[in-house]
Amino acid sequence: MPEEYGNLISQSDYEQILDLAIAFLTTKGSISKISNGTIYMKFDDQEYESRLGFDNLVRKCHKHETHEWSDIINDHFGKYKLNKSALNYIFKDFEFAAQLLRPLVKPQGTIPDNYLKDFVQRTDFEETTTFLVLDFEEKFQFLRHDNITEWETSIEDLFYVAQQNVNREQVEVRQVQWGDMSFYALFSGNFAVSYLLDIEHNIPNAIGSLGTMIAIPTKGVAFAFPIEDMALLIQFIQTITGLITQYYNEDESPITDNYYWYHKGKFHLFPYEVRDQHKIIFPPKVLLQMLKSDDDNDEDDD
Repeated sequence: MPEEYGNLISQSDYEQILDLAIAFLTTKGSISKISNGTIYMKFDDQEYESRLGFDNLVRKCHKHETHEWSDIINDHFGKYKLNKSALNYIFKDFEFAAQLLRPLVKPQGTIPDNYLKDFVQRTDFEETTTFLVLDFEEKFQFLRHDNITEWETSIEDLFYVAQQNVNREQVEVRQVQWGDMSFYALFSGNFAVSYLLDIEHNIPNAIGSLGTMIAIPTKGVAFAFPIEDMALLIQFIQTITGLITQYYNEDESPITDNYYWYHKGKFHLFPYEVRDQHKIIFPPKVLLQMLKSDDDNDEDDD
């Protein structure tokens, strides 16, 4: 059992989930190996080998009684079956495909490094990967470079089209007033983080004079805090950290418990150290200089 599942399930639970998964998947294709929470298999009607991760499944099972696991597992892996003929049509017709494109931010390691180059992807948030996907038949099809050749469209333009589609998604944006602090919470089934990729257009009020601090614990929940001064930034971090950790540890689709600084069109990772299993974060150097300069100016005004 992967070490990170230890706070969710026991070894015997993991083995039960694995046995149920194998029982279902062997009726759909052939399994080549199982390693570190991933099943490698080829579905009967697929050309390529699929890699089926257990992260989301373990989190789903963790929230339900064991007698429900069989149905949960069958439903979970049943969604991997692709409509091959429909996809072949989509890969030849960009006009139809364009409306289905989405950018999807996933945790680092979602696809092993030696296969990653085969997929259409980029990095927006350090230590994550943004994939170009088709939102088709209630599941995401991760696009490979050989899937998009007939579209004759640059990857940059494909991501632009995908982002415009996300911008039209129903994402709930709440402005939260918490004492002296005001920040934004985003909620969506799948696209809260993808929506933040275009923060300038979607929630411009979340950008403070010194940029925005961003947390993206899961694909469906994100937070954006307008940065104005050092004191409020520290207060926000102290207030929100427990909630971010809870979402990241308990949600079925976690992304990262990192924090990011949005400034002038880019997302910068807050550097961190892990001490006694606790993550200690530090402001990026440029932001720290800006905060100190801002504090010095306030003192001069006084």
